[in-house]
Amino acid sequence: MDKKDEEKFPSEHNKDFKPRSISADGLTIQILKESPYYKLSRDRIVSYWPLLAQENLDRKDLELLLRFLDTGLFHGLLLGSHGRLVRVEGDIFAPVSGNPRALTISDSCNPPHAIIWLCGSLDRDYRKVLKLDKLFQLRLLIHEMCHAYIELYWNYKREDAFLVEGKDDSHGYIFWMIYNHIIGRVRTWSPEFNAILTVQAEDILPYASNAEKGAFIELGKPWG
Repeated sequence: MDKKDEEKFPSEHNKDFKPRSISADGLTIQILKESPYYKLSRDRIVSYWPLLAQENLDRKDLELLLRFLDTGLFHGLLLGSHGRLVRVEGDIFAPVSGNPRALTISDSCNPPHAIIWLCGSLDRDYRKVLKLDKLFQLRLLIHEMCHAYIELYWNYKREDAFLVEGKDDSHGYIFWMIYNHIIGRVRTWSPEFNAILTVQAEDILPYASNAEKGAFIELGKPWG
């Protein structure tokens, strides 16, 4: 990012939206708002995208995408408002069969910090380089940013745990609502970005009331 762009992006905002203090409903309300820096972030990603390799983005590229996505779609809450709360780490190897390709872990500090851990492309068993499409990597990064956002800002309430975390302690209705809303915005950027997939309705419907289904479909158009 050059100095001219750096001056346009905020170093601090949303200071009142404090880590580990936000209700489940508050998490979605914040994300559904449009950031004043959304268009700038979108334009920077769209202009930068053709310069990236088609496959196997490196950590430097992912860090830059993290910065623009955070400012335009996560309101600067991961990297700006309370300092740098998220960093990307990785491995050169692909995951062992059955293990996740990415995960997000956070600590209990004040404020908390999170690490997005992304596996690489070198196959452990066959010693060949897998081809990780950059659009797939972008979707994976957004998925983990949603986890980081929830882990950093949600004020855990047992009664809301299923709504936020779901059956697997990670992917409840709140998670999918945030994820699909952000992916839905990204899909509008160009025909290429439109190929990035939202989750299907059946992944979310078990967690939603009829009112929530109707409101979410109207807001995010997630299952088209």
